[in-house]
Amino acid sequence: MRYIFIISSALLVLLSCSQPTDRHQNSTVIKADVHLANGESLFKDKCSSCHRYQKGAEIRFNISVLERLSEEYFIKYIQNSKKLKDQGDGYAQAMDKEYDYNYEHRFNQLTDNDIQDLIKFIKTIP
Repeated sequence: MRYIFIISSALLVLLSCSQPTDRHQNSTVIKADVHLANGESLFKDKCSSCHRYQKGAEIRFNISVLERLSEEYFIKYIQNSKKLKDQGDGYAQAMDKEYDYNYEHRFNQLTDNDIQDLIKFIKTIP
């Protein structure tokens, strides 16, 4: 009986030692899911009227933009592309000219973190 108690106690201690790591990993996964969910929500709310990610060609364009531009620049462009264009930014002017835009990205209400979540979501789309 004494051996059963010792073995049970040892197993209990060993099992309880692994729980903090599992909790930390679960916490990281939950945080990642929250960021992806926020990115998807923002995309559907702010972007999908022009950038339909169901169409393969359009999303590939979005992903290639993310590969060409720095995250810092992409954030500025999404927040206010007109401001960049008016300041003489070559990329913003080229996009305006190439696509004959009557529209500018003006999402000043989005934080840098919001746009980073948006980027994370865009990168997950097949």
